[in-house]
Amino acid sequence: DLDTFKSMHIWDINISSIENIKSQLAKAVSAPVSSYEFVHRTAEGVLRNVEVFTGPAEVDGKPLLYSIITDVTEKKQAKAALQDAHDLLERRVVERTAEMVKVKNRLAAIYNHSGEGILLLDLEDGIQQANHAFGVLVQRPQERYQGAKLTEFLLPTDADRIERAIVEVADQHALQHVESQVQRPDGTVIDVEINIAPVNRTENAVQSLVCIVRDITERKRAETALRESEERYRFLAENVKDVIIKMSPDGVRTYITPSCYDLLGFRPEELIGRHSGEIMHPEDRPASQAKIIQAIASDDVTAFTITQRVQRKSGDYVWVETSITVVRDPITRKPIEMIGIVHDITDRRAAEAALRESEERYRLLAENVKDTIIKLSPTGEITFITPSCYASVGYTPEELIGRSGFDLVHPEDAAASLEIMTQAMMNKSPYFTLTERLLHKDGRAIWV
Repeated sequence: DLDTFKSMHIWDINISSIENIKSQLAKAVSAPVSSYEFVHRTAEGVLRNVEVFTGPAEVDGKPLLYSIITDVTEKKQAKAALQDAHDLLERRVVERTAEMVKVKNRLAAIYNHSGEGILLLDLEDGIQQANHAFGVLVQRPQERYQGAKLTEFLLPTDADRIERAIVEVADQHALQHVESQVQRPDGTVIDVEINIAPVNRTENAVQSLVCIVRDITERKRAETALRESEERYRFLAENVKDVIIKMSPDGVRTYITPSCYDLLGFRPEELIGRHSGEIMHPEDRPASQAKIIQAIASDDVTAFTITQRVQRKSGDYVWVETSITVVRDPITRKPIEMIGIVHDITDRRAAEAALRESEERYRLLAENVKDTIIKLSPTGEITFITPSCYASVGYTPEELIGRSGFDLVHPEDAAASLEIMTQAMMNKSPYFTLTERLLHKDGRAIWV
């Protein structure tokens, strides 16, 4: 309140030191008007910035000082905020300028050192600027292409198509990708891909375009070679007797050669899109699918073989041997697809079964005859001998297999026997007969 305020000294509200305040008051006495900035504390303890205009005055003959005090707290805050904003703006201008210099330097490096031709194209005035790579691409000096139309360096038959693409980019503000061929002065022709983009992506009219011209000759050659390779592969695949299948990693067929009709009775369109496990024999399916799953899950497995029975359209089963190659992504090693070559082994399986039956009958006969049957290698090593050898020479089969048959021949008969065997093999005789003495395990000689 006013009474309390009248009982206070100025330094009770001014936070400056008493000495400083008294010094300022002494100066104000001798000056007409003085101006100061102080910080005053309110009754609530809040600090406020104030501007003080003070000067001498005389009231009833008594010299006094009058003061006009204005609260400038918000003004000071606004001024400080304005200064901060100004400082921030200056920093950002400096930073942005530095960034723009960096971007300019990077763009200049890309422009000057790019292996692709980069040019600035004006819709009316033609090529305004081009980098070194473009000159190398078209094999012309700068003065030759400066101001020229881009189509002057391309196949004449492509001129209308490329001009339309340029107009569409300008009208629609959209990118265009076109392919053509550059005709060089030496007569060579190279394939190029041209990416055309507007310089200005705003709604304003486009007058300038950026064109990036890339040499794709090698890529086109590779694509041509790939198409020819695929055609040869398809011709081969469609004319081989074996069945070639492409499958997704989960076993669904994506392609199958027409030879599936001869083997299974199905046409390709009846099998494509279906799972390969559908026609597996129920007894073979678990083992076959487990082997496929295991191969796919293992990064180092690229090829494996499964032997199984598959069902023909007629309902009967045939034995097949399938050689499967897992095609993987070269970076992630994840399986992309599987390629299988299916070979009919029904006749081979039948032959193997007949051979096993024949071998079983042969072994049964060999193990029960009284005479001894021996198999020898061309060098005379015993590879098989019937158990009847024990009755004739006193040795078990295990004691003789792996030894030379001449170990049993009497020394006096060995030379003659070797001569007969050698002559028989030289003359390609289907058989020959020997009469010789063998040495029994107990040392006695046995005529055979």
